[in-house]
Amino acid sequence: MLCKTDKRKEEECLRILYLLSRRGDRVFEAELCRKLSLEEGEFQRIKRALLHCRCLEKRTGEELRLTAAGRDAALHLLERHQSVSDFLQLFCSLREEKADENARRMELTVDDEVLQGMERYMRSCRRQRQIRWQELYFVYERGSYEVGVGIYDVNKRLPRVLSREYDWFESRVTVEVAENIRIRLKKREQGSDTGTFLGDERRRIPDRALWYRRGETWVRAAERGRGYDIPAEVFNYTADHRISVLEADLFIAFTRSDQEPGEQDIREMNLHLW
Repeated sequence: MLCKTDKRKEEECLRILYLLSRRGDRVFEAELCRKLSLEEGEFQRIKRALLHCRCLEKRTGEELRLTAAGRDAALHLLERHQSVSDFLQLFCSLREEKADENARRMELTVDDEVLQGMERYMRSCRRQRQIRWQELYFVYERGSYEVGVGIYDVNKRLPRVLSREYDWFESRVTVEVAENIRIRLKKREQGSDTGTFLGDERRRIPDRALWYRRGETWVRAAERGRGYDIPAEVFNYTADHRISVLEADLFIAFTRSDQEPGEQDIREMNLHLW
C-alpha cells in the first residue's frame, strides 16, 4: 500500500505531465524527474504505479503519455487544487500565487476528507470568480462550440459601445476544444449587409492584422482561412458557483500589416460562454 507521500508525488506527476502535454510538448522521463526533483529509483516506482492503474501508456523508450484515464485523473486533481486555492483566497484573503503555493502544500499533508470538504463547499458557494483557462475542460467536452462575441471600444463605458471593427466579423466565434483550446474569430463575407454601422464601409472589410495581449506583450494572431485563431489561455474567465463559465475577456488590437499596436488601436473582446 502506498504511503500518502508517494500518493501525492504520483498526483503531482500526473498534474505536470497533463499540463505539459496540453501545451503540445513531448515529455520524457529525464525532464519529468528534474521537474519533480526525484531520484531515478523513486521516479521508476511512481511510473510503475501509474502504469499499474492504467494512467500511463505502455511505451518503449523514455517518452511518457497519459491514457484517457490518466487525463481524467489529472483533470480531477486540477479541479480539486483550484477549489482549495479558491477557498484560501476567499477565507484567508490570500493572493492567488500565495493561495496556490499553500494549496499545494496542503494537498501533500491534509487528509482527502478535508480536501473534498473544501471542494464541495466551493461548488456550493454562490459567487462569481475568476478561473484559469484549463477549467474549460471541466465544462466542455471535446468538440466545437459557437458562442456570442462582442468587440468594444475601450474608451466608452456605462454603457459599453461596440467598436466599428465588430462589423468586420461574424457575431459568433467558434470555441474548438481538443488537446488545446482555441478561439476562432471569423470574418464576415465581403458584401454582407449584416452590421451595426451604416454606410458602405461595413461591406468592405479592410486588410488588418489582429493582435492579442499575452501578459504585457502583444502577439499577432495566426490567420487561418477567413479568420484568426487565438489560444484560450490568454483570456480572463469569469465563472459562477457551479463552475459554469459565464464570459471571457481579452484586449485585442487591429493594425496595418506588422505594425505593433498603439493605444488608439486597442479594443476589448468579450465572449458570452454561458
